[in-house]
Amino acid sequence: MREGHGCQYLQVVPWKNTAGNHAGMVHFCMLIKKYRGVNSKLVIQPIYEFLGGRVLNFLISVFFGFYYCLVLKHNDELILMEYLTPRIYQNVTKSILKRIRPKIRVRAFVHLSGDHLEEYYVNKSEIRKRCLKVDGFCVFGSSLKNYLISIGIHEGIIISGFHYADRTYYKPKDFSKKGAELKVLFQGNLKRDFDLLQVIISKCPQVNFTICSGIKDLTAKFSQFSNVRVFGFLPEPILLEIMQNSDVSLNVFHDTVGSNVITTSMACGMAIVASDVGSIRDYVEENSSILCSTADEFINAISLLSNEEMLLMGLKKKAYDISELFSYENQLVHFGL
Repeated sequence: MREGHGCQYLQVVPWKNTAGNHAGMVHFCMLIKKYRGVNSKLVIQPIYEFLGGRVLNFLISVFFGFYYCLVLKHNDELILMEYLTPRIYQNVTKSILKRIRPKIRVRAFVHLSGDHLEEYYVNKSEIRKRCLKVDGFCVFGSSLKNYLISIGIHEGIIISGFHYADRTYYKPKDFSKKGAELKVLFQGNLKRDFDLLQVIISKCPQVNFTICSGIKDLTAKFSQFSNVRVFGFLPEPILLEIMQNSDVSLNVFHDTVGSNVITTSMACGMAIVASDVGSIRDYVEENSSILCSTADEFINAISLLSNEEMLLMGLKKKAYDISELFSYENQLVHFGL
């Protein structure tokens, strides 16, 4: 927070798959509030995902717009933690506030990659229009920063940072190999290439794979493989145990601005094997991970780590060491929170 500022109002959505864990934005906001004390206020924005819930979501955003017009003091700041995410209309809240009280500072966190945003909005002009009158943007990954610049957002109001890792919760048991056979963990569902993952698994029968796909059901797609376990949404303590007992975090992306899967996996001391796309190089280096562009490169990387235990242990330790960069304390300072 800059000198002379009043209170930061942090408006965040409690998504059902992340609201109660140590890696989502609600937890991040709680850490900010704990760190900043009375200078931060947490505002939970309800989300309704049933049929017709969009109308309620829109009306809630209208309510928040007028609410902030009444309660914010001249030196307070509103931070919208889920900006441009569809169905929650945080741009509506911003527009009402800026129309009535234009001098109130509004910042916005943007999470979704450029390609992902273009799946939700008609064109780049619509995305740019929603970004007008936002005083500052906080984004995850340089590729997203470059995308916003490409659609006309001034570079000087964009801060590029990282997803955070709460290293008091996500931490390794040790850096050893977890058994005779390599244990590989795949997590997440946004912009993941499940067809390529299927090819990789088919060529690595000697490896144990665990797939945790959250709300996306992948059981049928991988049911033919005897060396694969597939889970949907898991309670966080169970997921943490799986992470701490895995050797490799396998990340097969179409695109990425980085993710909490990457940062928490590194904090748990897992070796990173990932698609060389998007902002991945913001998070890892070639000497601390294995970056791949083709199925053969992924297959060779997994085979190499399966056979070279010293290399595996070295990558696990390097990943853990680098994860300190993603600590929430560092991200608070970096984003000026």
